[in-house]
Amino acid sequence: MKIRKSARAILMNEKNEILLFKFIFKDVVDEKILWVTPGGGLKDGESFEEALMRELEEETGLADLKIGDWIWTRKIEIKGKSGKFLSHEQYYVVQIGEVRDSISLEKMTNHEKDTVMDVSWMNVEQLREIPESELAPPDLAELIETLIANEEQHYPIQIR
Repeated sequence: MKIRKSARAILMNEKNEILLFKFIFKDVVDEKILWVTPGGGLKDGESFEEALMRELEEETGLADLKIGDWIWTRKIEIKGKSGKFLSHEQYYVVQIGEVRDSISLEKMTNHEKDTVMDVSWMNVEQLREIPESELAPPDLAELIETLIANEEQHYPIQIR
């Protein structure tokens, strides 16, 4: 089975809100609509951290961010229209000091621009209002709550 490696950011501001994108995934069976964290696939020769820096600049216009700790790993089988594949995702904390209203989608690929439906900073309460079937990872609210509470964890942990 093909494996797609991707790096994802928990981009968090000083209000403990995280940035999410609502995408329609047209390349998967049933064209799912999901709220997801910024990030994307690794290019040949890229590390997860290098890919995340590139993806954050492409998807948000934010450059020179400090990539924090690798906190989660998620492996999920996805039914793509051209066959099943394993999505291997590594999530990293990226703190920013202030709320940034000026997220720029200008550097996104045309495919990304065609599939992005919304962009929003969300707190835990707002995350809880989103059905798990529309959120990736589905238990993001609980994961963020644990992260904010600074509960003792031995990272990275495997998530669903």
